[in-house]
Amino acid sequence: MIKLDDALLAELGLDGIPESHRRAVLQLIYEELEIRTGYTLATAMSDAQLTRFEVFIEASDEGGALAFLEAEFPDYRGVVNEQFERMKEEIRAHLDDVLALSEAYRDIPIALPALVDPWAPKGQVSEQPAAG
Repeated sequence: MIKLDDALLAELGLDGIPESHRRAVLQLIYEELEIRTGYTLATAMSDAQLTRFEVFIEASDEGGALAFLEAEFPDYRGVVNEQFERMKEEIRAHLDDVLALSEAYRDIPIALPALVDPWAPKGQVSEQPAAG
């Protein structure tokens, strides 16, 4: 299971960024991972599969979406992990730039809206990013 937390930031060499930037970085990683994984899976789906999957997403039916992915794409967790590893490599490759930006904006807190959990009832938010 992928964990987006301070241990990940340390693994990536980002443990020195200001506390006010940590949640923002984790949220951006979460959102980008969701986009990349969704795009990869969607491009592999037929029109019929995509239509069925969208029904689960629009209904916030996590169980239905998970069952669909397990049945139609048994290695979907492999796709998530592959995208996550690619992102970590990209972050490491640009670590100096990320650290320089964080240092330049050290005294400026990054205000982000709360995460919207796609599986939660409409309007419910998540305080901590998490990925499958």
